[in-house]
Amino acid sequence: MSGHQTEREKLRGMTFAEKRWYIWTYYKAHIFALVVLAFLVGGFINRQLNPPTQEFLYVVWLGPIASFGQLIDLADALEIIVEDPERQAVFISDFTETEDRRLNANLRERFSFFLQAGDFDMFITTRQGAYELAGQRFIRPVDEVVQGMNIEHLLLAIEPEEEMLAVSLAGSPLLYELGIEASDIYMCVVVNTRRVERVAKALEVLLYGA
Repeated sequence: MSGHQTEREKLRGMTFAEKRWYIWTYYKAHIFALVVLAFLVGGFINRQLNPPTQEFLYVVWLGPIASFGQLIDLADALEIIVEDPERQAVFISDFTETEDRRLNANLRERFSFFLQAGDFDMFITTRQGAYELAGQRFIRPVDEVVQGMNIEHLLLAIEPEEEMLAVSLAGSPLLYELGIEASDIYMCVVVNTRRVERVAKALEVLLYGA
């Protein structure tokens, strides 16, 4: 009698509970492997049919207080620059410190990780925030971003280098429309961003509207 026949004979004489216990005891490794394989195959198929949304631009909010809804609306408004709306999006994360020390420590840890990974593209902050970012060498000159724009009166020079490292967003029609106080808001370019052209497009939307 073959091994398969013996196996069938064993199962035939068992109750349902005994069969369940027997199969789990002797074949749980195989079952686990099949479940993992099905999960991986299912995940692969899902990614092919529904690819995850890619970051087109990552904006870090360090400015005056803004509600979650306002920042969501701002991100949506900036998505006019996105090349493939079905697969790309503009993301805005609020890293403004709060009164919660634990939350602030978590924010600083995440900020440092994402900054070093080169995920950030643009900072939106206050005048004082721009000075602090410059002092920490987290930002770069805005020259290549503002090329062709007649906005010399909006540029902020940061001592001691006297380089133009921020652009004032005062009077931004988009921020005004969203109810965000813009009298002390500046845009800075993240030092290691690889998406300078996209930052320039977002700045145009902020300054001139959609």
